[in-house]
Amino acid sequence: MTTFATGLPGGGTGWTNYSTVRRDDFGVASNDLFYANEGTGHVVRVNAGGNAVWTTMLRRPDGAIARPEAMIVLGSNPRWGPFQNHVLVGENDVVMHNYMIDPATGAWSYMSPALGQVMGGTAESFRIYPFSGGNVALYLSLYNGPASTIWQLTNLTAIPGLQPGDLFVARETPNGGEVWHVYFGAQNQLFAQKVVTVAGDGYLEDMVFAPVPEPGTALLLVAGVLLSRRRR
Repeated sequence: MTTFATGLPGGGTGWTNYSTVRRDDFGVASNDLFYANEGTGHVVRVNAGGNAVWTTMLRRPDGAIARPEAMIVLGSNPRWGPFQNHVLVGENDVVMHNYMIDPATGAWSYMSPALGQVMGGTAESFRIYPFSGGNVALYLSLYNGPASTIWQLTNLTAIPGLQPGDLFVARETPNGGEVWHVYFGAQNQLFAQKVVTVAGDGYLEDMVFAPVPEPGTALLLVAGVLLSRRRR
């Protein structure tokens, strides 16, 4: 293992420090990496040489430093409406502020339309329903101390209006969570429907789409895909 990039924002103040790395899979930012630091509020674009292209700090309307955690880079897809060709960022806190960042410049704004107000809170995880389709399930990682859980949601095609490439957004709630199916219609109208509610089984921390295991195969197949994240 070798060092790829150094000098990125680290540390910060507050009760938690968490870092997220995501790749531009769609080519809107030359397939660069994006790094977010929850402790400092920074999001950084890092190029193939390990150098920062730009660094920006997210802030809440009251001027307080944001706590970026969930992050995804979107390309062009009419179903993503005004979210397309942006970096989407969610906060780790009981707030409704989610952010959109121009991947070329680092200029940011609050997510519009305000998905947080529709869901009743900030995004904990973003995922894209596979364009390839196939026999996949949605796996949810729930942190609950020594007895944490992975949930499996199958029969996804029964979700009304679901199309390949649609956005799924998870929201953490006290001792639970929710998953929302999000897309934009022909008139750029936002549709957000709650498809999962978890209560009393731990804090929803992350999610991933992965193949449905064959009968008798343990969910350990996905354990390596879902990153275990300590509740802060």
